[in-house]
Formats: sequence, structure tokens, C-alpha cells
Amino acid sequence: MSQPLHITVGLDDEPASLLAVDWAIREATRRPCRITLLSVFYLRLTDQINEEELLAQQRERVLQAAPGTTVETALAEGTIPETLKRHTAETDLLVIGAQRHHWWHSLMSGNIPTSVAVASSCPIVVVPGDWQPRDGDTVVGIDDDHSSDEALRVAADFAGRANRHLRVVHAWSLPTVPVHPLGLYDYEPSDETREAHRRWLDAAVERVAGDAPDLEVEGDLHNADAASVLLEAGASAELVVVGTHRRGLITAVMLGSVARYLLHHSKTPVCVVPPREA
Repeated sequence: MSQPLHITVGLDDEPASLLAVDWAIREATRRPCRITLLSVFYLRLTDQINEEELLAQQRERVLQAAPGTTVETALAEGTIPETLKRHTAETDLLVIGAQRHHWWHSLMSGNIPTSVAVASSCPIVVVPGDWQPRDGDTVVGIDDDHSSDEALRVAADFAGRANRHLRVVHAWSLPTVPVHPLGLYDYEPSDETREAHRRWLDAAVERVAGDAPDLEVEGDLHNADAASVLLEAGASAELVVVGTHRRGLITAVMLGSVARYLLHHSKTPVCVVPPREA
């Protein structure tokens, strides 16, 4: 028998944070889970007594909504980003809320989701403050290398547990080069280039189908900007999953343009998955 999934939820008293608890509750109704509700106590900014009361209230809410779930609470002292990063080494999944358009309303919001995702050693789900729960496909974006393998595995697991379809999206585009003194024009992709990307997508779909034969999987190929394609695909999805490369300092700091864009614009929860070696 497999071990329960250990979910840690970063908690404060803002609506986005409470939605993160809602997301964890939905997951706990689909599989055995152990949930840790984590609040960060920083002496100069927060009231420890209020944080303890919030943790107790949310623990009771989880127990009522998902009976039988093991629910723990933790109150840690320190800065929020460093505390959350530290706890990613002790959990299977970190869930936090993000008030995308008014980041100053929530201690868990602003650039914290991005900075935590950069250094996280486990997948992190960021639940936007305007999230409305829905049943839909799980969407995963894959690159044209093996950096997306772990994201693909995690997405297939989420889709299978929720009894949803898995939509594997591979979007690619060619660089722009000057071919005229008055402007820039796109390269016209060759048939060989399109076919190479199609083969890569088909191979990814076949791997998932081989590992999870009961899961309905479809591939979706686009010659377009990946961030825009995933944002549109995720509009009707239940979850959007993306991987990270972490190739060198610049990529680590920027997290990756696609993941960063989705964290700031998606109304659907986004799961950022680090590479396996992380």
C-alpha cells in the first residue's frame, strides 16, 4: 500500500490562502493524504496567537470536509520565503495561494510563489485568488527535451486520480531574424521541423499511455508562443502543470518565462514541477 501524499499548505488569513486549503481538500477526497497546515510567524509582522487560532480553525475545516485525513499544524518562525523553501524538502507537494493582481494583500502572494518555485525540491501548486473550482482536463506543457519528463509524470498522476483526461501540449516557435531592412519576419518552419516536433509529442503521449493504459491522453501541437497556448488551454482546465529547466543561474532566477507568465496570469491553479534531480 502506497504512503499518503504529504501536502503542505502555506496559510495566512487572506482569501487566496484559504483557497489553497480548498484545493488541498479536493485532493484529499481523491487519494489518501496527510496535510500539514503551515503558518509563518514573524515577530514584527504577525500575531502568534492569531496564527494559532487560524491554524486550528482551518484544521477543523479540513477534517469536516475530508474525514479520515490526517491533518497537522505547524507554526514556524522566520521569513516566509525561506520557511516555505525549507519545508519543500519535507513534503511531497506544497500548495500556496496567490493574489495575482493585488499582491500586497497577502503575505503568501507577490513574488513569493515565483521565488519559492525556483528553489523548491518538490512540486508546488499555486492557487490564484480568483480561482473557481471546476472539473476539467489536466493540461501539461512539455518542451522538446527531457526537462518535462517529471512534469509529465506528475500531471498523469493528477489526471488519473481525478479521473480526468490528460492533455499534453507542446508549443514551439522559431526565432525571428531580419530579412528586410524595414522589418523583422518569422522563419517559415519546414515540414521536417513540424514533423520532428510532432514525433516528440507523439512519443511523450505513448510513454504516458504505456504507463497508465486506463488514462485518456491526447496530444496538442502548436506552432505558437508556449505561454499563450498554455494560458488558453488552461482556461477550461482543472490544473496546468509545467516543468522547470534550472539550467544555470539566469534560468533559475527567472524560473522560466512560461512558468512565470502562468503564475501571474492563469486563473487556473498552476503546478510547477522541478526536475527529478532537484
